[in-house]
Amino acid sequence: MFRRRRDDPHDSAKPAFHPALAPRRGWASAARAGALCTVALLAAITLVWLDTTLQTAKTPPPPQQLPPSFLSRPEAIKAFNATHLFGYGVATNGTYGHDAYPGALAELEASLPSMLLASLRQAGFNGVRLAVDPAPLMAVDDAQRDRWIAQVVAATRHLVRNAFRVVVDIHPSRRSMMPGFADTDLIDGPSGPKFNRLVTLETRIAEALTQEFAPGDVAFELFNEPPDHAAFRKRTAWSGQLQALFQKIRKAAPGLTLIVSGADFGGVEGLTGLDPAAFDSDTMFSFHSYHPMMFTHQSVYAEYLSPFEAIHYMHRLPFPPRQDARDRAMRSTQAAIDAARDLSDAERTRIAASARKLLANYFDTPMDAAWIRKQVAQVATWSKRHGVAPRQVIWGEFGAWGDFGSLQGADLESRAQYLRAARQTAETFGFNWAVWELSNPHTAWGITNRFGRPAPELLSALFENYAQAAAR
Repeated sequence: MFRRRRDDPHDSAKPAFHPALAPRRGWASAARAGALCTVALLAAITLVWLDTTLQTAKTPPPPQQLPPSFLSRPEAIKAFNATHLFGYGVATNGTYGHDAYPGALAELEASLPSMLLASLRQAGFNGVRLAVDPAPLMAVDDAQRDRWIAQVVAATRHLVRNAFRVVVDIHPSRRSMMPGFADTDLIDGPSGPKFNRLVTLETRIAEALTQEFAPGDVAFELFNEPPDHAAFRKRTAWSGQLQALFQKIRKAAPGLTLIVSGADFGGVEGLTGLDPAAFDSDTMFSFHSYHPMMFTHQSVYAEYLSPFEAIHYMHRLPFPPRQDARDRAMRSTQAAIDAARDLSDAERTRIAASARKLLANYFDTPMDAAWIRKQVAQVATWSKRHGVAPRQVIWGEFGAWGDFGSLQGADLESRAQYLRAARQTAETFGFNWAVWELSNPHTAWGITNRFGRPAPELLSALFENYAQAAAR
């Protein structure tokens, strides 16, 4: 049998070294080493990817960026009250002067056209407190109620489109314009039928506002000027009723800023008696103050002024009070009382004595800008004690009655001085504010002149830079 030599290069049993084969063996080794490196690299990359994936799974996603709420927007609210569009403020002798809601949108276009709103925005206003009387909405069936709620939403939309933030204010009336639905009727307690009908109404409005508007554009005020403490003597206290109302509306509208106020007509004492811990951080707190009443309500006759009915006979009291005007005020008030034909001798004597006491208090205190700051400082003390930020507080109403028909109230210069003192007080404490009111054909509270335009003197009192801006 033929056998190959052991050194035959073709012998496969044990290949002999051959110089021509050396490069091939080096390449093979390099290839095996490269493959191993690639596998190692892929393994490392896989481990890193797995670790990153696991860490990502453990890390919660970043919180969703929600739009700013009404309360969280940085600029303070500087608002006017719009009062006669939806029922409130159009009553005469206890009844509506016209249908409360059907004409509201047409009236809105006439009284608050975009051109007027633009001028008010330029003057410095950035908010509107829109008063809504709930009585007509509570007295009709659900279908009609919802149609009228749509009108409130449409009016709010008109204001928002004109760059205003809006407080939709549930504003019950003390007068029985619709029997059974005055403010005292609606506080029959958390189990009462009227209270629960109010809850249903406010739930529907809150839902409609939430669906239509960004949180930063609209807030919802639950009850304007709750009655005095005497109205709750045989009922659940206002604090308990308010908490029940608040909880129901908050559940329906979790992202809507809500505004609450204390009893005793929403005054300073009412608010400072309220415990803010019962509410959440997206709550604002409102108070109203028209003090000194002798000045702001001079010549007004209203049932709620019955303890101070002598104010109806006061005219042209100046603000701030000056001693050189004291005697003239005493004489003119006494003359008005003497001329009143509807008073008996006993009533005339009683009212005259009350007038002298009220006027002496007004002039001798004196009830000036410093006195107003002292009253409002009680709210600042309350807010600091309870950790309520100043931006959560709104002075929701202040104003002074002017001339109305034959009745002479405060003169224009004194009204301007009062508005300036109130506005500066609010801003000193960092509070938001809303002046009462823009205009109303049925009252003399408006800041418009006889031509229906905002009075420059009053705008200058509300905005420091208005005069310079108007001159430009």
